[in-house]
Amino acid sequence: MKYDHNVVVADRVPREDIVGLYDELKAIDPNFNKESMLKSDMVKMMNMSKYWDKHAVATPYSFDLRKCNNEDCCGVIRTPMEVRDLVMQRTPTPRHDPLRVGHFKRREQLLSSANTNPNAMTDLTDLPSMKEDKNKEDTKERTNRDLLVSQAAGVRSWEFKKVKGFVVCYHCGKRRCIYSNNDKAYADALVAFQQKLESVSGRFSCGDLLFDDEHHLSKVIVQKKSLTCETIIEKGYYGNDGRLLKLKDICVHCGEIGKSVLGLKELRERSLTDGFNRFPICLQCLKCGKKLERSTRTQDVVQARKEKEQRAKNKK
Repeated sequence: MKYDHNVVVADRVPREDIVGLYDELKAIDPNFNKESMLKSDMVKMMNMSKYWDKHAVATPYSFDLRKCNNEDCCGVIRTPMEVRDLVMQRTPTPRHDPLRVGHFKRREQLLSSANTNPNAMTDLTDLPSMKEDKNKEDTKERTNRDLLVSQAAGVRSWEFKKVKGFVVCYHCGKRRCIYSNNDKAYADALVAFQQKLESVSGRFSCGDLLFDDEHHLSKVIVQKKSLTCETIIEKGYYGNDGRLLKLKDICVHCGEIGKSVLGLKELRERSLTDGFNRFPICLQCLKCGKKLERSTRTQDVVQARKEKEQRAKNKK
């Protein structure tokens, strides 16, 4: 199909503008450098973290940066007073309206709720792309397939001891486990495994199978098909005890790795476990109100009581 309009290619951002941005960020936090690109880098920049918390709202779909009313912090706001309230509004995240089934809340309702709920701007649970419809036939088929494959391949409900490695989704950056019940066969298949990844230029996506179920290597390099980019990290990833493969803790929700990830020790120090073993979570996901996922069903009553007493002290 041909189109009559031309493609417009915008000019590159001038070098002086990039340098100017770096200078502004350096003024906010002296620890900033142009190599700072990861969430884990924010741990090293406390001033930048405070500035971010006060002025910015980030989601996978948008980034909203707004000046505050403190002239010592952000200087004079030049926007005319008659339109300032409109210009300085945040970009709200869509939420379902329980009073109007099938519709989202109106903009003014969302902005009003954001004044009392700090997580309202970053809560994406009502967006269609974040919903997993359990009634869809495709989802059911994938889930049933995973159950049958785990039994046939001998990985016993995706047991952590059968995890031999992982691949990274190029969409969401999450690590997805590779399982195998045969160490020798897995070692022999590693070359084919690497060649397969190279053949797709490393563009693996959650739920993709490197080898179709009909391929003989699918019984050696075993994967889950029911995963999506919204699915949390597989439980089998975290079972370092009792296996040779040792993997670093990553956030169970977003896959973040580094100093911003809170393990069980740090969560207990913050009195956040309620006596249960919990999967690691990063500071950003914790701040956004993401759920603290349990790794066990058994509660340590002594630890729960200790945390309850500590929370009571902190309130005083």
